[in-house]
Amino acid sequence: MNESSWPPVNPFVPDGRILVIGASSGIGRAAAAMAYRAGASVAGVARDEAGLKRSFAAIDESDTDRLLPIAADVRDPAGLESIFTRAGTVDHVLLTAGFAATGPTRTTPWSALEPAYTDRLATAYAVAQRAAPALAPGGSLVFTSGGFAVRPAADTSVVAAGLAALETFVRGLALEVAPRNRVNAIRPGRIDTPMLRGALTRNAGGPVDDESVSAAGRSIPLGRVGTADEAAHAALFLMANTYITGVTLGVDGGQSLR
Repeated sequence: MNESSWPPVNPFVPDGRILVIGASSGIGRAAAAMAYRAGASVAGVARDEAGLKRSFAAIDESDTDRLLPIAADVRDPAGLESIFTRAGTVDHVLLTAGFAATGPTRTTPWSALEPAYTDRLATAYAVAQRAAPALAPGGSLVFTSGGFAVRPAADTSVVAAGLAALETFVRGLALEVAPRNRVNAIRPGRIDTPMLRGALTRNAGGPVDDESVSAAGRSIPLGRVGTADEAAHAALFLMANTYITGVTLGVDGGQSLR
């Protein structure tokens, strides 16, 4: 989906300065673009410097005042420090980066699955800890969970446990930082992103097309997969609504109901 076809800006979108970690593609890129179009300044982070620059150029290649690409690995302490040093004081932080791995418990070594549990929670913890002095009063943190937290599938027990742990962390942290700041999360279901298409490709043993992606959404109550814009807007809504904290907002087309 290109920028010209994106929906009109909704009033429930925050302004100020927003830091998006995982901004080169998918939900993070959509959130960066939507926030920018609403008037916010956006600092975007990704490990892939070239991909990040292409994404930001597509948003607005001429605006270097309100768009700041930062190439860094959030899982590296030095990289995390460089992110907040360059971004300075921010009003909101969105973390979309995360690791997923699946496999049957009976036969998969723990070492192969451990990052799916520890990386997401450890990264969220590190970001929250470093963001504390950088968040403006009234600012917020928004993390990204996933549908497996409430509706696991076969061979997803470890990543599901990690996502559920993240949602518990969000609730506890919200109490710690209140009333100065807020903490929330989104829980995307099947969203048309490079991550979903990669998973479908692995399952199919070869490249997938748009029809394959459409087919993946037919069992969902709304009958389709979601868009990156729809998931991104949920994250921005949680930033903008100043009376929501400790919440995980599902964005799954009703998938968790079945």
